[in-house]
Amino acid sequence: MDVLALAPETTNQLIAVGAALVGAIIGGLSTGAATLYFERRRERGDVRQGTRLLTEELSTLSAAFKWLVEDGQYPEADYVILPTEQWEEHRGALARHLNDHTWDSLSGMMDAIPYIRRELKKGPAHAPLTESHMSLVREKSKQAADCYRLLARKDPP
Repeated sequence: MDVLALAPETTNQLIAVGAALVGAIIGGLSTGAATLYFERRRERGDVRQGTRLLTEELSTLSAAFKWLVEDGQYPEADYVILPTEQWEEHRGALARHLNDHTWDSLSGMMDAIPYIRRELKKGPAHAPLTESHMSLVREKSKQAADCYRLLARKDPP
C-alpha cells in the first residue's frame, strides 16, 4: 500500500484550495498594481496642475515686479499685488517632484513674498520707493522671471 497516495476527494480538495490561493494572490497583485498605477497617475496630474497654476502665479508676480520697477512708487497698502495662494496649495506635491535646483529657486522666491509685502507696506502710497526697496524689487523681478522659465521652459509673457 502506498502511504503517499491520497484519496481522490482529498486530492480534489487540495487542488481547490491551491487554486483559490493562487487566485487570491493574483487578484491581490493585480489590484495592488492597478492602485499603484492610478495613484501615480493622479500624482502626476496633481504636479502638472500645480506647475501650471504656479507658473500663472509667477507670471503675475513677474508682471507686478516689473510694474513696481517701472512705476517706482509704493502701492496702496490694501492693494494685494503679490499672490502666493497656488504656491501654498501645491508646494507639497511640487517638493516631491521638482529637482533640487528648481525647488531651491522656487522656494527661495516664494518664501520671500510675505517679507516683500511687509516691506512695501512700510512706505506711504505713491511715494518713491527707497533705493533698498527698489533694489529688492529688481532682484525679485529677475528671480520671478527665472523661476517662470524653470517651470514653463519659456520666457514669461
